[in-house]
Amino acid sequence: MNRSKTYLLIASGAAILAASFAFLGLVKVPGPPVEPSPVYTVPEAPFQKQVTISFTAGRLEGFASFQVPSRKRLVVEHVSARVALPNGQKIIESRIETLQAGGGAMASHYLTTHVEGSRPGIGDYFSVSQDMRLYAVGAVRFGFFRTNNSSGGLVNATVSGYLVDL
Repeated sequence: MNRSKTYLLIASGAAILAASFAFLGLVKVPGPPVEPSPVYTVPEAPFQKQVTISFTAGRLEGFASFQVPSRKRLVVEHVSARVALPNGQKIIESRIETLQAGGGAMASHYLTTHVEGSRPGIGDYFSVSQDMRLYAVGAVRFGFFRTNNSSGGLVNATVSGYLVDL
């Protein structure tokens, strides 16, 4: 047998022997203990809901809401929206409003709106895509406000998260 094969056999044997000692706890590896990687578990009751808001001529604002199922709390993890307005109009405020506990006051959570682009003669487009952690019971409401009320516009807004028992 040539020398390179002999060295390879000796190195392989030494590696197997070291791994066996480490497995049996006979060899201590220096350094901090290794922490296990976090495991993401899928919630038992995933939830998502989309609402549509139609801006009407003469109105600067548009609202839409939905109800969280009774005896449940909605944990909101992500909110997104797509907005289409007539050319030249802009979104000046977008928000989601939640009620944390029955009998409490609504809290407004403001969303970052991004300009997507414009199609001349068709419309200007905006989007929202935001990770967050909100807690809601009862009604969840979206509100969008624009710069001009001369004609219509449309918003499709989606919330996703999961439900937990109260």
